[in-house]
Amino acid sequence: MDEVVAPLKHVALHGVALMDAMGSIHHCYTLLISYIADLPEQQLIAGVAMSTSPVTITERSKFGDAKPAKP
Repeated sequence: MDEVVAPLKHVALHGVALMDAMGSIHHCYTLLISYIADLPEQQLIAGVAMSTSPVTITERSKFGDAKPAKP
């Protein structure tokens, strides 16, 4: 994981030049943030029923199937 986010860490420490919608260039420092939530909290945030997945179109009875559901 450290290798994957290394470029993001560099930008967070040293900044990067980004252009806004008007064409002006700004020196920006982006933040690297992660968030962990259990299933009930994910369902609450996604606004789905308690018997459905917050990230796929499957119902709770099919959770854990070998075949992945569509996102």
